[in-house]
Amino acid sequence: MVRYVNLRIVSDGEEIEGLQERMKRILTERADRVVEGGASFQGGEEKGKVYWISDLRIWYMTHFIEGSRYWNGFGTDEPAEGENRTIVCEINFPPEGIDRRIGAAFARDPLGNYYVVHRGKLGVTTVRNFLRIIITASGRRWLMVTGKAGLW
Repeated sequence: MVRYVNLRIVSDGEEIEGLQERMKRILTERADRVVEGGASFQGGEEKGKVYWISDLRIWYMTHFIEGSRYWNGFGTDEPAEGENRTIVCEINFPPEGIDRRIGAAFARDPLGNYYVVHRGKLGVTTVRNFLRIIITASGRRWLMVTGKAGLW
C-alpha cells in the first residue's frame, strides 16, 4: 500500500502559474488543430483558442480569469471555427494561496512530484474523462488519491 500523507498543497503564486503553464504545454503540444471558438460554463463564457487532440477525441481551452482562477475546460465534441463547445470537465486552480471555493489545486510530495487534487464531488464520468485526457496526453502515470475532507 502506498501512502500519500506528505502531499502539500502548492500555494505560491509563481509555482502555481508554472504548473498551470506546464499542464497547458502538455495538452496544447498534443493538439493537431486549433480553432477560434468558445465554451460556456456555469456563470460565464470563454472565447479563444480551442485545441483539438484528434487521437484522444478531446478539446482543451484555458484562460486566466483575472483575480479569480486558472480556468481549464475540456470536451469531447470536435470543435468548429467560431462555435461554442459543451464542457464535459472543468478543472480550475487558484492563482495563489489556498482558495476553498475553487475545487482543484496542485500538490507536491517530498520527492518533488506534482499532483492535481480536487476537494469537490466528482462524478464518475468527469473523473474518467479527465484521467483519460491527462494520462494519455502526458504519457505519465497519474494516481487518484482520496483522503479526509478538509485537509486544505
